[in-house]
Amino acid sequence: MTDNSDWQKALQESQSTGYIAPSVEEYAKLKAETKESRWARKKARFSSKLGEKSETMKQGFKMGFMIGGGLGAALGTYQAIVTRSLLPIPLFVVTSGVSFGFFLSIG
Repeated sequence: MTDNSDWQKALQESQSTGYIAPSVEEYAKLKAETKESRWARKKARFSSKLGEKSETMKQGFKMGFMIGGGLGAALGTYQAIVTRSLLPIPLFVVTSGVSFGFFLSIG
């Protein structure tokens, strides 16, 4: 049924804080409702850590893309002047932005 040591701990905590503890049946019901499987706990822990890393990677990619895109715009403009064509500007911006953003996101 229920674990006596858990019930005693809950009773002691309730007496020290002034909280009225639930009955044995209510406590067992609450414990059964909140019990998660081992896999569910691991999944929740992994997804929370992955969420933090995902945000960090997104921020790194944005910063890297902005820096790389600015450098690509400068180099693309120079290449456009030399070749007298506007095509190198967006090519340099996108390729240097994506590559620099990738390296900043994984670093």
